[in-house]
Amino acid sequence: MEHQSLTKAASNRDAADHDVLLVSMPFGSLCDPSIALGLLKAGLNRAGISCAVRYFTFPFAAKIGTQLYFELANGTPRLTALVGEWLFAEALWGPGRLDSAAYVEEVLRDRGRGSRSDDFWSSHRFAADAPEREEFIEEVLRARVAVAPFLDDCVDEVVCRRPRILGFTSVFQQQIASLALASRVRQALPETFLLIGGANVEGAMGSEAVHQFGFLDAVVSGEADAVFPQLVLRVLAGESIDGLPGVLTRRTLSLADAPSTLAPSNEQTGFVDLNALPYPDYDDFFQQLHFESDVAPAPVRVTFETSRGCWWGAKHHCTFCGLNGLSMAYRSKRPQRALDELMALNQRYPGRAISVVDNILDTSYFRTFLPRLRDSVTDLNLFYEIKSNVAKDQLRVLRDAGVICVQPGIESLSTHILRLMRKGVTMLQNIQTLKWCRELGIDVAWNMIWGFPGETARDYEQCTALVPLLTHLQPPGMRAPIRLDRFSPYFEQAQDFGITNVRPHLAYEHLYDLPAPAIANLAYFFRFDYADGRQVHHYTAPLLEQLDMWAQNHSTSELLYVDNENHLSIRDLRPAARRPHYVLDGLYREVLLACDRVHGVAHLEALAEKHGGPETLPGVLADLIDAGLLLTENGHYLALALPEGSYSRFTLRDRD
Repeated sequence: MEHQSLTKAASNRDAADHDVLLVSMPFGSLCDPSIALGLLKAGLNRAGISCAVRYFTFPFAAKIGTQLYFELANGTPRLTALVGEWLFAEALWGPGRLDSAAYVEEVLRDRGRGSRSDDFWSSHRFAADAPEREEFIEEVLRARVAVAPFLDDCVDEVVCRRPRILGFTSVFQQQIASLALASRVRQALPETFLLIGGANVEGAMGSEAVHQFGFLDAVVSGEADAVFPQLVLRVLAGESIDGLPGVLTRRTLSLADAPSTLAPSNEQTGFVDLNALPYPDYDDFFQQLHFESDVAPAPVRVTFETSRGCWWGAKHHCTFCGLNGLSMAYRSKRPQRALDELMALNQRYPGRAISVVDNILDTSYFRTFLPRLRDSVTDLNLFYEIKSNVAKDQLRVLRDAGVICVQPGIESLSTHILRLMRKGVTMLQNIQTLKWCRELGIDVAWNMIWGFPGETARDYEQCTALVPLLTHLQPPGMRAPIRLDRFSPYFEQAQDFGITNVRPHLAYEHLYDLPAPAIANLAYFFRFDYADGRQVHHYTAPLLEQLDMWAQNHSTSELLYVDNENHLSIRDLRPAARRPHYVLDGLYREVLLACDRVHGVAHLEALAEKHGGPETLPGVLADLIDAGLLLTENGHYLALALPEGSYSRFTLRDRD
């Protein structure tokens, strides 16, 4: 009772006299505020429109338990199972419309039509014979019972606030909960204008949502920063919203535009000048967090952006990537504007880690924004997405600016597979980045993904042989088969890539009581078959076993050197070590020091001129490769050892 009263106090303090209420439904993050809602609220305030943001995420986490909420929000057991969406499906459609038992059997127990054992379950914890699987299913079924009373509470609060406009953000697993609440609010407040925006309603998905869910007054497809204040002003004035870019309504959705199976739609709002945006307003999130601190897992972060789109994707769209579906064009903020905003957020919400939501870092920031940030703010805790062909000096700039974690887009350790992805990097470059980040104390968020059309069993044999040499470096945080995502080249040009029988993931059939073409338009994740009929798990199983070994042995693996000017002393504590200790001098030392970064053989031949001539080089290279101290590919070489004493922060954290 005490928790409920505090929650109501938090939600009712600002309940009166807001024209607009923006809502984040489950399973939005508990760890950071929605940057979309923060920007929209700030934009409305700038236009003189009163607005509040309500995070219904917190009270639902309190009802079902923070741990379960956190797992579902993060895609347990696997994102394509859409468990968080399914919890609210019956509340949207009503009892008996969907076959709940079939969902449990086909999806949660992974016995669906044509399912593969690696499609849903993300770890050995949920293996078919593991008792944890059934325990998880029981938890999910108990959580489902909490949905109806939770939605009743949400409706009561919205009715108390009586907003003239109620807006929902919908990303990842927020769609069904948002629709379920919107349908109830329509009955309770028939005059309230209801709209939804976000990645779940881009393109055809938004057109279909407007077409199928008559309780929605509008869908905003694309970036809403510029158009949303215009839309709100028109609605408040009783004016038509026809003609606003990216704003979809049933009235404006003509028969010519009616959705069809897997229909593309490029209807969007247009791009905004990022430098003209207000600073995001997260006050509502942190006020609610104050009263809900017992359900928010630490650490809580502040979201911040310096760019939108992807400069690499605009040139070479990674084949499996469905991000930036309607907004690939890259735009970044002026360095000083980005710095001013970050400092303002850090001052307004002090002591919080900063999570930068950019898809990729503007490379000019290495010379502009990041050095200014280093000189202006201390004790920052930043996350950034970068490209893995980054230079060591650039990683130092990131570290010195307070970036403690990067996501460099590493998804494979096979150069051939990386080419299939259109990554523009090699295996050696990816390992070089892992090595340098370990040396510099930068955490790396990276994944191992498999199942790419055109890959070979030989690719995975090579990856499997590599892993024992890398146990001193950070292992992948996630491993999974590729997903077929809407907007990706694999989806848009499936036949060109040998992808056939594209259909929505099985879970969608249990979310929507709609015809198959409509479900196909609402889906973002798709299943498929390979035209050549390949069975991927047959050639990936040995690699997965080695990845398990990597994760188990990482905390005790080391490969370190001390340079005493005349010789290198190397300590090798990897399980695959040929010897625990080496002392190397002459050309052996020169090669290992030079190959801290990837070098071609021509550079090494020049070094060999000082040590007996180039004819001595092949034997030295062969010895170092045989010892597992040097990697080679296509005439290029990379040393694997790290300078001792250079990465204590990361090592200590690993061993906690």
